[in-house]
Amino acid sequence: RQGVCVCVCAVLLHYSPDRSIVFVQRHHADPKLPYVQPHLINSRGIVSALRAVGCQRVVCFSSVGSLRPDLPVGTVVVPDDYFCPWGLVSLSTDYSAHFVPKMHTHLRAELLTLLHESMADVRTVCGAPTGRLTLVDGGCYTQSMGPRFETKSEIRFYAMHGDIIGMTTASEASLLQEANIDFAVLAIVDNMANGIKEAPLPGQQEESAAEQEELTLAAFKEAQRQNQRAAEEVAKRVLGKFAGKQ
Repeated sequence: RQGVCVCVCAVLLHYSPDRSIVFVQRHHADPKLPYVQPHLINSRGIVSALRAVGCQRVVCFSSVGSLRPDLPVGTVVVPDDYFCPWGLVSLSTDYSAHFVPKMHTHLRAELLTLLHESMADVRTVCGAPTGRLTLVDGGCYTQSMGPRFETKSEIRFYAMHGDIIGMTTASEASLLQEANIDFAVLAIVDNMANGIKEAPLPGQQEESAAEQEELTLAAFKEAQRQNQRAAEEVAKRVLGKFAGKQ
């Protein structure tokens, strides 16, 4: 059904017809630009807009790279921590910005319950092979600055601190906490980080993992395309569960 698009705090928000759901495309939230690079996204504006229209719960869908060989492309990760010691953002300029960050939220617990109940069905619908579309409870989301992908040396550094890597969601997590909005992060692995090779899947020969191609933008886009059905199936179940729930 046709929804409604409005501009709040210079951010495009998409409402469902019954206004129980607000959707923001972080890379397309600026009404003046067709695309915004990760490091230029107006995260403050997005969270301010969500707060202004009364959003109480937010699920952040995130495309990530894997920093671990045992987290292959297609893995669904619900992280419980994040690493982002640079480019820190806040909503306020007063003492309220001094908070202790966390990701063990009420919404995260509910999201995990839903995913544990529904991932088998998602794998069946998507025809996922053994070892794909597995659910991982926990892990550290590491945020790089972008917009380029990371060098192999940078990935070796990040891998000492995290399990998955992206360019946006840690900032959003901090801002949502500052705004007192319950949140959870749902990350889908769309690529192995630069220099990281997938571990062999069950029944797969060791040599095939060693012969994997280097990370390329074309391979990343193809993996995103293949993961799109899974992301949509998961999103439908998340929306069906939480839409309109206070």
